[in-house]
Formats: sequence, C-alpha cells, structure tokens
Amino acid sequence: MKILLITALCISSFFCFSQSKKINVEVGYLEFMNVTFLNTYGRSYSTLFADNTASIYKKYGGEVSEGQSFDKNDSRFVEMSKKKFHNNYIKTDLLNKKMLFFGSLTRHDVLVEDIYPDLRWTITEEQKVIADYTCVKATVSYRGRDWTAWFTPEIPLAVGPWKLHGLPGLILEAYDATGECTYKAITVAFKDNSILHSDFTKLVKTKNKKPITYRQFLQDRKEEIDNISKKLDMENPNVISADVKVPPFGLELKYEWEQ
Repeated sequence: MKILLITALCISSFFCFSQSKKINVEVGYLEFMNVTFLNTYGRSYSTLFADNTASIYKKYGGEVSEGQSFDKNDSRFVEMSKKKFHNNYIKTDLLNKKMLFFGSLTRHDVLVEDIYPDLRWTITEEQKVIADYTCVKATVSYRGRDWTAWFTPEIPLAVGPWKLHGLPGLILEAYDATGECTYKAITVAFKDNSILHSDFTKLVKTKNKKPITYRQFLQDRKEEIDNISKKLDMENPNVISADVKVPPFGLELKYEWEQ
C-alpha cells in the first residue's frame, strides 16, 4: 500500500508540474565504469541539459586506471575532462518519443537513431537524500543490465543520465546490479541552455543527413573492426593470434533484436 501511495504521489506531482511550469536544468554527472575481466576502471564527466520536453546528454572524455577504482568525490577531474570532448551527444525527445545520438566510425561520425525505450520502472518505497533533494528508488531492466535509479519528484522532469528516462522526476544517481556502471550527479542548476533549441542533427558534422538505425551502426562498426583485424593478420603472417573470446562489456550487453 505504501509503495502504491508513493507512486501515485510522484506521478500526480509530475503531471501537475510538467503541465503548468516550465523547468530548465543543467546537471553534471560523474560516470564510472568497471571492466572486471580487464581489471580496469574508467571515469568520465557529462552534462545533461533538459526541460519538460527533451534532454541532451553531452559526455566528455575520461581517464582509465588499472587495478583500483577512482575516488568518486574527486571533483578536480571535471575541468580536465571538459577539455576532451569528442562529439558524444544523446538526445531524448520525450514528446515525439525519439532518441538520436552521434556514433563514431573509423573515419567519420554518423547520425544514429536508436529505439526509443519504453522503460518499465518499478518504483519502491525507499528514499534517501542526494544533493539536498529527497530521492525515491526505482528499478528497471534494460539491454542486459538491471538498473537502480534514484529520482527526485522535487524536479519533475522525466530524464536522467545516458538513455535512462521515464520516471516522474530527475534521476540524480543510477547504477547497475553488478556495480560496473555508475552515474552520480554532482551539480544541479536551474538554467536554460541554447543547445536545447538548436537543430540537434547539425551539432556534429556527419555525411548522413538521415539517421541510420542503431542496429546498422553496430553492424558497420563490427565490419570495420573485422577488416582492421584481417589487415593486421595479412601484414603480420608470422604472428599467430590467439582466438580469445571477449565477454560482452559496456553499458549495453544485449539488444532487442537478439532476443
């Protein structure tokens, strides 16, 4: 009963505010990735620009460490990371239910349209305070990972880091069940940004004006990697390469078309 009450209050608050009040936010996140089979840790900084209708997630460069994780409270890393931007944008269009991003191939960037996910969140009764905001815990399974997110109904925007969205409040923290992927908000500011009003497709110079599908992009990238591998084998015929099976890693482990 308590869970139902919390869910109802969150959704009610979300609809009341989203229909009557324009909200603009800019959120800074630290992202942590633990590639366990390589004993490698990575971190990066990103910024989420959002309003009631859409969000643009801008991820900067990062750094990698072997054998130990980073201090998750080290904010000095942010300014260094901002100098390493590589055209990494994701747009989540809440009104038209579309998701676009720019993907990098060997020699050029491409505009890609991903499948807009209908994330079936389960909202719990657990709460905690993050950055002075009361947050509620929610869980969802998405592309091979079980995610936990902490969102705040005090900022009724249905957005969050990366591709996570659809909750009745801004996501301030998210992590997967294995502990390999973590997002942590470190700054929240209420301000508008011109990037939300610009033509997203022109933020990065690409050869394709019409976006390709995410599935096609993954196929193109795999083909490039295979071609590079074949070329290296031809150039080094005396080197015997071991047939090592690399386990899936990264934010997404399984796709809809693989089910």
